[in-house]
Amino acid sequence: MSGTITSGTVIETASGGGRGNQTTYYYSFSGTFLGTLTVSGQARAITGVTSQVVTPATSPLGTGSLSNGTTIVNADYEPLYITDTYNYRIVRMDNIAGNNWAALGTYGSGTNQLKLPWGIAVDASGKIYVTDAGSCRVVQMDDITGKNWTALGHCGSGGHQFNNPTGLHVDSAGKIYVADTGNNRIVEMSDIAGDNWTVFGAQGSGTGQFSQPGGIAVDTAGRIYIGDSGNCRIVRIDNMNGLNRTALGGSGSGTNQFSTALR
Repeated sequence: MSGTITSGTVIETASGGGRGNQTTYYYSFSGTFLGTLTVSGQARAITGVTSQVVTPATSPLGTGSLSNGTTIVNADYEPLYITDTYNYRIVRMDNIAGNNWAALGTYGSGTNQLKLPWGIAVDASGKIYVTDAGSCRVVQMDDITGKNWTALGHCGSGGHQFNNPTGLHVDSAGKIYVADTGNNRIVEMSDIAGDNWTVFGAQGSGTGQFSQPGGIAVDTAGRIYIGDSGNCRIVRIDNMNGLNRTALGGSGSGTNQFSTALR
């Protein structure tokens, strides 16, 4: 952890002295700070307060050691991750001011290359996932340097294949959900190896059907939400079997209506 004290107060007290006896000095500090906390290689901005007590000293304003204290840290903000689609790259920055801007990607379909990156997600360990729509694949990397770059998928409609994948979600258990837009379906898999590959959906506007699904998200109960772009609606299902399907929307600009793109 590193940071900067933004404000604080030092209190000095003393005891003893007189008639040639030694004076003992006591110092305590309380203040606020902001900085960065790095855990498992992933940095996040923090704010906090700290109170510290210095071991009693025999000279005023000298050096000493901390004897005890408390520090409370609060997450100030998480890093921002963005797919810069037509620059064929992804971007990480600490905040909306663009601090610690870092980018990865050039045009192509090789390692550290992207061809229309679209969806992006970060799991609990800080790994980054990207749907690379132009290359019909999903990419996973440890961090914004591209470390341990791993890709799954190529163009098609079979197992471990995608057609213009866009929306992306990674849940707390590490399951990966993809809106396989051009195949009019959604995909769930346990990991970037494609284990337990499961698909749901087909072309159409009825139950269990989608038209160019673009966005996908999963809530804490495991329910799946899909932006069914071509049908101008959002759909919720309990699981990849389509249980308890609920849909809302229609084409238009009024209440409970949408127009084309639902991301």
